[in-house]
Amino acid sequence: MARPKGQAPKPEVLQKETQVVALRREGRTWDQIAQIVGYKDPSGAHSAYMRASARVVAEDVEAIRQIETERLDMLQSAY
Repeated sequence: MARPKGQAPKPEVLQKETQVVALRREGRTWDQIAQIVGYKDPSGAHSAYMRASARVVAEDVEAIRQIETERLDMLQSAY
């Protein structure tokens, strides 16, 4: 069941979301993150990441985007 709008998430939810963000920063795939954190499938990990991103300060989100962009650039230049 979804929590009421405006209510803070439970501490265990915040902890999982924080772990998801940290693992993604390390370059883990959604599948790997789901397995490590305990989500049923990769979409659960991605949803947690998106929820966490909505609460994160804009500078942190921009830093994550920059890291992702650099990784994609490296992958593209490899081919």
